[in-house]
Amino acid sequence: MKLPKQKGFSLILAVLIVAALLAGGLYFSRSQKITSPAQLITSLPIPTPSPWNIYQGDGFEITYPKNGVIAQDHGYTEGECGTGIKEDPRDKSVLLFDNFFKIKEISWDKTLDEYLISTRAKNAYETDVLEGSGADEAIKLLKLKPGFEVAVGYPPLAFTKAVFKKGEKVYLLQSFNTITNFGGCVLPTIVDPVKYPEVSKSTWDPLTRIKFNP
Repeated sequence: MKLPKQKGFSLILAVLIVAALLAGGLYFSRSQKITSPAQLITSLPIPTPSPWNIYQGDGFEITYPKNGVIAQDHGYTEGECGTGIKEDPRDKSVLLFDNFFKIKEISWDKTLDEYLISTRAKNAYETDVLEGSGADEAIKLLKLKPGFEVAVGYPPLAFTKAVFKKGEKVYLLQSFNTITNFGGCVLPTIVDPVKYPEVSKSTWDPLTRIKFNP
């Protein structure tokens, strides 16, 4: 009478052990699947390409957008920026940087203040210190001082946004008074926000994108 009960108990115990092993194996399999290195790698977001290019100049570099709105003689199109970087054919000391801005390079072994005095711009503008460019000295020309008048022509350093002094050179960052550098991108501030909404949202500032070498 005792043997049948023993066999039944052994059978139940065996079934419970097999069930436990199967459950453990399933958990291990699922754990391996979740923590698989291949799965972790493929689940990470793929980084998008940098939206910036870098132009290496003589003693400085400029970061600018890869893509934007290009001025053509027949209108505007979207495309790659940087194709309009070239010397001004009328003045080899001036770099036409697309239609973003111009950079004029001048040999100068004195101070920045002395340069402003020599150009009669010292008392013409309200200025502010421009930091972070790596230049020895740098200022922004904000606006003409109240009461400053020009009898004929333009004021000194007309269309100049900033003046940098590095080593024995002065660099003038100047804006375009008219769009004449066809084939180069224009600043987002003059882009039609309806036709080119993504480009017009860009808020990059040319004054913060020029860096001088140590």
